[in-house]
Amino acid sequence: MLEQSSARQRAAVAVTLGHKLLALLAVEVDGALALDALADAQRWVDGAAITAQTLTDHLVNEREEGLLLAEQRCTDERRKLAWIAFETAIAYVAWQAWNAQGEWPAALLSEVGEDTLDLLREQADAAGVR
Repeated sequence: MLEQSSARQRAAVAVTLGHKLLALLAVEVDGALALDALADAQRWVDGAAITAQTLTDHLVNEREEGLLLAEQRCTDERRKLAWIAFETAIAYVAWQAWNAQGEWPAALLSEVGEDTLDLLREQADAAGVR
């Protein structure tokens, strides 16, 4: 079904799951990181000029800040699962953005591909989000 969709439409699926996951993450100390990342991902899906690097930096940037570190700081198991799924959602949108720019995705995204949406659904389900 999604095979005929545009990259931004497929990325919108990841953003939609990100919004659902955000309910678990907004209460976290690092909730603002999630809000910022999801806002940029949504803007990219909507056609704004958000760069792939900006989206990738939400995962981890050169100042060693980002979602990957927020997940590591999380002590609640269910929220940790939500962080993992949320990171996957942002990584998928970033990967689509790199492809849309006609550039090779950042090394951090080497495991991301079209099948990542299936993984994201499984991860969200494990976190109790459907």
